[in-house]
Parts: sequence; C-alpha cells; structure tokens
Amino acid sequence: MIKNKKGLSTVVTTLIIILLVLVAIGIIWVVIRGVIEEGTSGIDYSVKCVDTDVRVTAATCNVAGDVCSLTFLRQAGSDDIGGVMAVFVNNTGASTATALNIDENIPLLTTKVQTPLDSGILSPTEVRVNAYFDDTSGQPYICSLTNKFSVTTV
Repeated sequence: MIKNKKGLSTVVTTLIIILLVLVAIGIIWVVIRGVIEEGTSGIDYSVKCVDTDVRVTAATCNVAGDVCSLTFLRQAGSDDIGGVMAVFVNNTGASTATALNIDENIPLLTTKVQTPLDSGILSPTEVRVNAYFDDTSGQPYICSLTNKFSVTTV
C-alpha cells in the first residue's frame, strides 16, 4: 500500500511558509528600527536646542569687516554644545557666504570672547548666532533658534 508520492507534505509546506514569514518580519524590523532611531535622534537634538540659549553680548568690527570680535554668553542648557555658528549681515542685506564656526563648548553662564574674526563682508551691522550640537556621525545639528545682535563699527 505504499504509494509513490511526489510532493511536499502539508506539514513541510506549512513550516516553509512560517520560516519565510519570520524572515520577512526580520527584514522589515531592521528597516523600521533604522527609521525609528533616526527620528528619535532628531527629536533628541531638537529638545537640546530648546534648552540651549547662546547670545552675543558684544560685537565689534572695523569698517572693512576683516577684524571682528564677538563675546558670547551661554544663558541656558546643560548639554555640551558643539559650537556656535555666526553669520554677519550688513545694511545692503549681504551676508557672509559661509558662517563662522566657533568650534568649542561654552560652559553654562560663562562668556567666551572670539577674536579676531573675518566677517567676510564690508561694514557688518548685525550678527546672527545659532548654537549647534555634533550628532553621532560628527555632523553639526544647527539649532533653529537665532539670536541677533547689532555690531559696533570701530
């Protein structure tokens, strides 16, 4: 009564389908986990930015704009910042092509004087600063909060 069966049994077929479903779930989870981790790191830096306040308390430049001095005061935030991005603007609306990168932490309630700086434009009248944090890949995450300060020409 032994018949020569030429196919897969129902049990083997069911096990193969279950195995394929588990592999598919694993692949989908790897993709979803990467997206979730990227989103949470962006939220983490946004929260740090809300808690951080770096302001310019003094800004002077010569007329040529090639010798400037900025004094920063960090008023809030407990996390170490990567630095401060500073952009100079003049009356014509021109601004620096590249932001100046003051690349170091400013401790809480401390001032930092950065000089000499080249603003990159003639007769700067205003400086705009943003704190930034270095993300896990070493790239700057620039905070959206911009503090402005008038530049004194000397």
